[in-house]
Amino acid sequence: MSTASKITLFSTIVTSTITVIWVHKVQDEERAALQQGPIKDEQRIAEKALKKKLLANQRDHEYQQELRKKYEQIQPLSGQINTGEDKPASN
Repeated sequence: MSTASKITLFSTIVTSTITVIWVHKVQDEERAALQQGPIKDEQRIAEKALKKKLLANQRDHEYQQELRKKYEQIQPLSGQINTGEDKPASN
C-alpha cells in the first residue's frame, strides 16, 4: 500500500469514528432533554396552582378586611376580650 492510500484510510477511519461518537453523544443529550420534559411540566403546573391558590387567598383576605371595616362601622370594637364566662351577679 502506498503512503497516500494509508493516510486516506487512516483519516477516513478517524473521521468515521469521531462522527459515530459525536452522533451518540447528541442522541444521549436529546434523550436526557426529553426525559426532563415531564418533570418541567409538573413543576410548571405546580407553580401555576400555587400562584392560583395565593391569588385566591389574597382575594379572601381582602374580602375579610372589607367585612371587618364594614362591621366595625356598624358595631365598633371595644378592645375587650369576651371569654364567654359569666360574672357572678351581685345581690
